[in-house]
Amino acid sequence: MPLNLKLDGNSDSPLYKQIVEAIQRGVHSGKLPSGYQLPTVRELADEMGISRGTIKHAYDQLQRLGIVEMTQGKGTFILGQTEEDNASRKEKAMNAIDQLFEQLENLGFTPR
Repeated sequence: MPLNLKLDGNSDSPLYKQIVEAIQRGVHSGKLPSGYQLPTVRELADEMGISRGTIKHAYDQLQRLGIVEMTQGKGTFILGQTEEDNASRKEKAMNAIDQLFEQLENLGFTPR
């Protein structure tokens, strides 16, 4: 299954960011399932006609975001989101909201 990434060289958004966003969309839409192996940096750079550094930067960003796992000598793979990950995110969001309400009360704001 080819990635079929479409990049806009005239966009204000850097190419690496366009790659990150395109892969994120693929993951969220289900077109790039958990375990899917992305092309190597060299393969994708050659296929798209852009520098390896740009692809590497995009893959590094995807790894920081927890979307892919890069394993030396094996490749770059899409990570799946587990129910636990989603629950953890929801719990973190709820804690952040609780803290915000607490800070607002400390500043003298009321629920009204």
